[in-house]
Amino acid sequence: MLCQWIRSVWKELPIIFLTVRGDSRDIVTGFQNGADDYVVKPFELEVLLSRIQALLRRIGDVSPQYLSCGSISVDPNRMLVFYGQKEISLSSSEY
Repeated sequence: MLCQWIRSVWKELPIIFLTVRGDSRDIVTGFQNGADDYVVKPFELEVLLSRIQALLRRIGDVSPQYLSCGSISVDPNRMLVFYGQKEISLSSSEY
């Protein structure tokens, strides 16, 4: 399942399921597979916003130092890009 894969790669990433499947078995399965919250449609946007804010309060600042995909990593704080261990020289517009 996608949620399990996401959870294995980014353990601290909050995951909220937005779904029409409101059966208790579906909700339990969602939580067992790694969801932090489960919201059944229809829902009020204010409720969803409150749930997102609550999750963000709980996790605090977990912003990673680097973003990565395969061998490419980005240091958003210093605006640098690396391929493996080698820095890639980019102009500001390329970045």
